[in-house]
Amino acid sequence: MRPLSLRSKLTLWCASLFGIMLFLIWGVSYEMLSNGLARDVDASLESVGTAISKTLNEPPSGALPADLEAMLREFLGPEFPERFFQLLDPLGRSDPQFPNSFPEELSPDPKAMENAVKGIRTFSTIQGEGPYPSRILTLPVIQGKRVTQILQVGMSLEGVYLARRRFLLILAILGPVAVLLAGGGGWLLARWALVPVDRMVSTARRIGGTNLEERINHKGIDDELGRLARTLNEMLERLESSFRQTRQFTADAAHELRTPLTALKGEMEMALRSVRDPLEYQSVIASNLEEIEHLSRLVEDLLLLSRADAGALGIAEEDVDLQALITEAVRRASVLAEARSVALTAETSSPVPFTGDSRRLLQILLNLVDNAIKFTPAGGQVMVNLNREGSWAVISVQDTGIGIPPEEQEKIFQRFYRVQKGRSRDTGGTGLGLCIVRSLVEAHRGHIELESSPGNGSTFRIFLPLVQQIQ
Repeated sequence: MRPLSLRSKLTLWCASLFGIMLFLIWGVSYEMLSNGLARDVDASLESVGTAISKTLNEPPSGALPADLEAMLREFLGPEFPERFFQLLDPLGRSDPQFPNSFPEELSPDPKAMENAVKGIRTFSTIQGEGPYPSRILTLPVIQGKRVTQILQVGMSLEGVYLARRRFLLILAILGPVAVLLAGGGGWLLARWALVPVDRMVSTARRIGGTNLEERINHKGIDDELGRLARTLNEMLERLESSFRQTRQFTADAAHELRTPLTALKGEMEMALRSVRDPLEYQSVIASNLEEIEHLSRLVEDLLLLSRADAGALGIAEEDVDLQALITEAVRRASVLAEARSVALTAETSSPVPFTGDSRRLLQILLNLVDNAIKFTPAGGQVMVNLNREGSWAVISVQDTGIGIPPEEQEKIFQRFYRVQKGRSRDTGGTGLGLCIVRSLVEAHRGHIELESSPGNGSTFRIFLPLVQQIQ
């Protein structure tokens, strides 16, 4: 079964809610109408009964007036035929002098008669032989503080029942019409409200890998649809940036892989063109091994970044002595520092215990120290420091090298990016070192900062949280 569209759901919700509201309103209206009609009937009977009772009490002899029926007709007017009366003695016997119009099938209510003898007025509803019940008021006629007669005034509830029935009929006719109108209005409202969404859907369907620069147009209203359009445009910007970086990464990776492969192929072809002595073959093999080593490092770096993108670096949780780790990194890099006539020193105030991956942390330090040595002229200095700042362990690698221009400082953490002046593939790097450093630092829930200016060297500061939450 095909699911309902959002427009259909909104229409159904609108019609349903409107129908429920109408049902509640009409239910309350019907109840108020019924209660109002019942109160009107009781008030009418009570006014008639009080008037007749007062007339009966006026003659000093207690005799009934001769023109009583004419008086009642004049008092009730057109409603006289709808009322019926009877006058009884305390024993329930009818007074022959009183104009008795009471239906014979309506027998007096014993409880009402008992209350009347006690001087209490009583309303009662009695079902006769007809389809509609009657409302009866039984009230005492008191003369000289004594109940001398009992007056009953009544009327059929046919008019009340017919009025309620007409009201229900009107509701039955108008209800579906009102719900249909509400549904139609809801459909038009949903259609009008979802027009911008349809435009967004149409635009989103047109956007692909070749036109990610296209954006969703929406008026600058800060409503729900405006925020949705803005969020989608921000997502498209991120996708465009990711696609651009992926294309650049693929092109750079292909270039980096092609260069050593071309060198390997060229040297092997040269070696095979003529017979050479063993020393020349050894030289070619040694050169090829260097290129293979470069390829291996490049592939390992690419695999590491790929795992970092997928969140699957697999950072271990083990106790690490950062002071000892810095000492080991300096020891390994000292050979390169001596070869380039760069002074390499380490300064640690005290041991800083840390929970993390010692192998990855050592990789971070070696990348930073190696990078600092390569771009520091002969006679320069590279210093590695360890400090504790609050809840952070701070490792800084400072050099007196060529420095990095401000506009390049954020870009150097991108893959395969090299500052054009003074940094090139001739240094032996792949352009992935700093990108790997930042990925590994962030995997330890830390962050890296850079302070640098051209000609004044650079300082990389790594902040590692002492309370690790590695996942």
